[in-house]
Amino acid sequence: MSPPPPQLPSFLRRRLLLHEARRALLGGAPEDALDRLADPCLALSEDAERLREKVVDVVCREASRAAAEGDPERADALLRRAAREDPERAAHWRRRIDGETDAAGERPSVASRAQSRQALGDLLAEMRRAAEADGGAATAGDTTDTGPPPANGAPPRAGAPDAAPLTDVAPLTAAARTADGARPTRFHLAVDDAGDFLAIGGDEVVIGHRSAARADLPILGDLDSVHARILRSESFHGGAAWMIQPAQDRAVRVAGRAAPDGGTALFDGARVELSPQVAFDFHLPDPGSCSALIEWRRGIECEGASRVLLFAQGPAGRVRAACARDRHIVLRGTPRSFELELSGDRLRVASPDRVHAAGATEAARDVVVELPPSAPTHFSFGRREAGRPPFGISLRAVEVRGSGEWGAEGP
Repeated sequence: MSPPPPQLPSFLRRRLLLHEARRALLGGAPEDALDRLADPCLALSEDAERLREKVVDVVCREASRAAAEGDPERADALLRRAAREDPERAAHWRRRIDGETDAAGERPSVASRAQSRQALGDLLAEMRRAAEADGGAATAGDTTDTGPPPANGAPPRAGAPDAAPLTDVAPLTAAARTADGARPTRFHLAVDDAGDFLAIGGDEVVIGHRSAARADLPILGDLDSVHARILRSESFHGGAAWMIQPAQDRAVRVAGRAAPDGGTALFDGARVELSPQVAFDFHLPDPGSCSALIEWRRGIECEGASRVLLFAQGPAGRVRAACARDRHIVLRGTPRSFELELSGDRLRVASPDRVHAAGATEAARDVVVELPPSAPTHFSFGRREAGRPPFGISLRAVEVRGSGEWGAEGP
C-alpha cells in the first residue's frame, strides 16, 4: 500500500485555501469560496474572517439579483447559505429584498447601499492586490499577506467618502487619448414618464467643454476642453469601482474635497464639482447593477439631457426601469418595467410585459438593436390601455463632432 501524500505545512495550507477562495470568488462562485473558507485550518485567521465577511455580502447581492430576476428559490438558497456564516447580515438582505418586491415595504436607504458598496470596494481592492501578487514568487512564512500595498496607500473603497485616491492610472492631459482613439458608444434615450437621458458605454469617459471635439460628455459651461475623466476600474458581481481623475492643473472636488492628480473614488450620492458653475451628483441606485447615473446640477445639460447613464458592459451592468426608487430609471405613472443591457455596440431591450418594436408584427420578450441607431427607433411595452397612449422608449444617435480623438487639434 502506497504511503499517504505528505501534508502541507499549516501556513502553506492557509495560504492555498485563501488563494483558492479568492479565485472561486473571481470565477463567479462565491458559495465555493465560502466552502474553502470553512476549512478548520482558517479558524483563527483574521485574513480569512475579513474575506468571509465580504464573500457573504457578495452572496447576498447575488440573492438580490436572483429575486429581481424572478428566481425566488435561488434567492432563498443563497440567503440560507449566507445565514450559516452571518445570520444578521442575511436577515438584513432578506428584509431588503422583500422591500424591493413589496411596494409597501421599506426601501433601502442611500446609506445602506453605500455600506454595501464599501464592502464590495474593499473586496475589489483585496482582489487587485492578490492578482498583482500572483505574478511574483510566494514567500515562506506563517502569513496570508499577498503582498504589500502600493507605496501611495491601499486601493480605494468604492463606497466611502474618504476613499483613498486612485493613482495607478496614467496622468490625464489635454492630449490624452484612448488606445484606438475611438469614442465609447453613445446614444440618446427618451423614456415616457421619465424624460431624456444620454447613455454612454465605456470604461473611460472624458468630460470637457462643448467646443472640444474630444469630449465624450461635452458641457457648455465653465470647463476646460479636457477637464476630467470618469473611469470604471473593475466590476464584480453587480458592483463597480468608479473614480474621477482631473486633467493636469484642473480642479475637481468630490464631496467637498479636492481630487488629487491620480483621481479619487466615486460613491453613491457623491456631489462632484468641476467648477463653481458645473456640478453633478453621482448615483449607484441599483444594488443589482454596476452601471452608474449622473444628474447634472444648476440647469446644466449634456447633449440635451440633464442625466447620463454610464453603462457597464454585459449582464452586470443592466439598467432597469420601474416604479421604484432603487432603479436607474424611475417610472412615475405606469406599472410597466423594462431593462437595457449593453454588449459592445448592441443593446438588448427586454421586458416582462413584452417588447413591441416599431414596424414589427409580433412582440417579443427582448429585442436587440445595433448602436448607434441609423434612424430613431421606438419600442413600446405591454398592451395599450384604453384611453391612454402606449408606454415606450425611443433611441436615437448622438451627433459626433470632430474626429473623436483625444489628441486631435482644436480647443
